Amino acid sequence: MNISYFKFPFSQENWLRPSLMYLGLIFLSFSLSYGFQFGGAILSVAYSDSSSASAGELVAVIGQLFGSLISIPLGIYAQGYILEIAMRRAKGEESVLPRISDWKTKLSLGGSKLIASFLIMIFIFILAGIIVTITTLFVVAIGGYSGGLSALAIFATVLAGFLGFVLFVLLSGFFLPSMIGLYMITNKIDSMFKFGQIFQLMRNSWIGYLKMAGLGILLSIPVLVVGGVFFGIIMAIVSATTAGFENDISVVGGMVSGVIGFIGLAITMVYGYVYIPFVVSNYYGVIINRGAKAIGLIK
Repeated sequence: MNISYFKFPFSQENWLRPSLMYLGLIFLSFSLSYGFQFGGAILSVAYSDSSSASAGELVAVIGQLFGSLISIPLGIYAQGYILEIAMRRAKGEESVLPRISDWKTKLSLGGSKLIASFLIMIFIFILAGIIVTITTLFVVAIGGYSGGLSALAIFATVLAGFLGFVLFVLLSGFFLPSMIGLYMITNKIDSMFKFGQIFQLMRNSWIGYLKMAGLGILLSIPVLVVGGVFFGIIMAIVSATTAGFENDISVVGGMVSGVIGFIGLAITMVYGYVYIPFVVSNYYGVIINRGAKAIGLIK
């Protein structure tokens, strides 16, 4: 894999402004969603011991519901922004960081992913139900549940679980990216149902999908390491300043741990919610571009 993929989005001109705008969008989504939910929880506790307990619980439920509803369109918009990076790269554009204001493109891309994911999950549940039903009938037929599980019944159960896992990986990891990729190339919603072209694109892109998954895992390792280090430092400071010391030292330790926690959260937000999605989406666009050229969708 070319090292230039890791330099994205810094290799783009004027990369800072769209990156900060997208980070602001993510922060707004989190703030509004969890702000309403947290506010509702506070009101619920505040009215828990009063005569207005039922009203407080109702306000809490409304706040949590409103927070959840706010996060849905913002989440679709954020997904559309990430997919627009892939779409621009898939179409061979050099400047792939989109403006935050083009809401139609982002909502259509985010909505298409939501629809495609929903259809795939329904299909997975249907096929999984068929596999479970066939397995259950087979095990019952050989008496696996009446006289204890035989070796054949255990094998059939394990095989059914393995087939379900393979089905999930194939559909969500290979078919779904091809389905969305075809829509990005054609900008037509009916292209997500042209299964012949989807399978052609998948056949020419499956190695790229494996690399893309590996790229995402590789980039996620620093988040776990940095998060673990910061958490360990915070716990060490809290333990040292609350075990037999004066209150003023404990307060200082709490403040220091709070600052370190904020720094760790900021780094995690920027790296995990901006850099990783940008890099993976850019590489996703490269994969779709190559696959679409291989089957003649683009020149």
